[in-house]
Amino acid sequence: KISVDSASMMNKGLELIEACWLFDTAPARIEVVIHPQSVIHSMVDYVDGSVLAQLAAETGNSAPAVLNAANEVAVAAFLDRRIRYPEIASMIDEVLNLEPVVAVNELETVFEVDAKARVLAEQWLSRHGR
Repeated sequence: KISVDSASMMNKGLELIEACWLFDTAPARIEVVIHPQSVIHSMVDYVDGSVLAQLAAETGNSAPAVLNAANEVAVAAFLDRRIRYPEIASMIDEVLNLEPVVAVNELETVFEVDAKARVLAEQWLSRHGR
């Protein structure tokens, strides 16, 4: 899964969301730069990572949990050869658009949103997967 998340840049998107929380800053104040030789993993010098991750980070509330859940289902489906690589983003995008954004004030809400997003991702998979 790590290799697929690296190839799809989802790891950078999740790191963008993490940085927003850790540094209490807006996604627009963070710049994601890819180092050609992969020498530097991260530096704080802060605007744009994966589009889906940026949208989830900007939307906030439950969107990052939806993004993560849909990504986990999508990558597992890709590794099982049930979808093609470009369909990872398609699945995540649809799930993000279908799952309503709710305020996250309790940990239980995160678990509920995660479960709903996984159901939506599986439904997408049943329509589009092999």
